[in-house]
Amino acid sequence: MGDQENNLSIAKKWINAMNSHNAELMGSYCTEDAQHREIAEPEPFRGRTGIIKASKELFNGFPECTSNITNVFSGDNQVLIEVLWEGTNKGEFKSTPPTGKKVRIDIGYIFKFKKEKIIEIREYYDGYTVLKQMGLI
Repeated sequence: MGDQENNLSIAKKWINAMNSHNAELMGSYCTEDAQHREIAEPEPFRGRTGIIKASKELFNGFPECTSNITNVFSGDNQVLIEVLWEGTNKGEFKSTPPTGKKVRIDIGYIFKFKKEKIIEIREYYDGYTVLKQMGLI
């Protein structure tokens, strides 16, 4: 299997680990100095430990969330995975008390690889829609 196929497989495994709410496994696919940049957030999550921590916070806020892959592209040490993400806000999330509201959004993840490990994740979604669906605006 070539790098392109391996990278696509690893990115899909990262999504599967998210669906099983296994933050440690998600982190294991990343380099120690990887960054996860949610475009709707001011600062990226830095390092494997930062990515694991952010994932645990997500699972705390949305304990039954799922990401269903709707599209994939890969090439040149990059993979794009589009998902339909769904979850109900049942726990504190980003210092906000639970709203009990369901969130359903499209997310695009761009994974960049170095030696078959994720070095960078860029996550694109509509932050306004998330806040609106959570009942915060």
